[in-house]
Amino acid sequence: MNRTNQIVWGVIGVIVIGGLAGFGGAKIGGGGGSAGASAGPLATPYSFLNQIKSAGKLTVGCATSPPTIDIAANGACTGPDLIPAQQLAKDLNVKLVTVDTTWQNIVTGLEAGKYDFAADLDATGQRALAIQYTSAIWTYPGVFVVPANTPYRTSAAIFASGKSISVAAGSAEDLALEAISPAPPETKLPDWPHAFLALQSGRVGSEFTDLGDAEVQVKQDPQYKIVVPSPSIFVHNVDYGVPATVDPASLEAIDIIINNAVAAGKIGRAMAAAGYIASTSDLGSMLLSSSSS
Repeated sequence: MNRTNQIVWGVIGVIVIGGLAGFGGAKIGGGGGSAGASAGPLATPYSFLNQIKSAGKLTVGCATSPPTIDIAANGACTGPDLIPAQQLAKDLNVKLVTVDTTWQNIVTGLEAGKYDFAADLDATGQRALAIQYTSAIWTYPGVFVVPANTPYRTSAAIFASGKSISVAAGSAEDLALEAISPAPPETKLPDWPHAFLALQSGRVGSEFTDLGDAEVQVKQDPQYKIVVPSPSIFVHNVDYGVPATVDPASLEAIDIIINNAVAAGKIGRAMAAAGYIASTSDLGSMLLSSSSS
């Protein structure tokens, strides 16, 4: 057994044996989440994970973002991004419970204690003022989706057109466009399916989204293509968001599980099985060439 695995199992042993002893005065958070909303920043080591263990469930908030997060009609979330959470729930011998939310509300829901993790969350400085982040689960660029016959074939041309760009309100893509000076006009929708519908209906000239969503949309409707900004507008790490009050020992244990899943190729294989193409150079016919007529 290597040293990393020894640490993981040692941590789980502390949690199981410690039980409620790890609370150290921290209180269980409100709402559906098991832990963290009111725990002090210097809480007893593993108190966050002990609270999840005591509650018997690990609650994860998620917003739709295929192929990494898909949400069924009943609100249940699935997808490659949940692999580390599933492993943590298994190690703690608790149930994994998912909560359907929106990108506009996912961080406020975490702050309110509605769930323990916010899944598939881009790490931004603005969000880091309110919550903590785990290690990165995967990384992606922001890209544009445009009609295949558009005359605006580069990010510079898209901005110069003055046409509105659809985004999911409160998403990292939304924040990235707001940070551009001068900021381009945006049409903010509840989620990525609605942002794409705005493009399909002609309400906007383009959509700015993550590469995974863009690939799904273009595969569904080949009348649309992907424009990769050059230079990049942003390339983001995707993590789990956790409450600002999570104790360092719990956060380290969660990071070990994530890092092991990434290093073992579990995330990459699941993403590939879901149809995700990680490299923009491999997009083939989905990519709109700036030199095409």
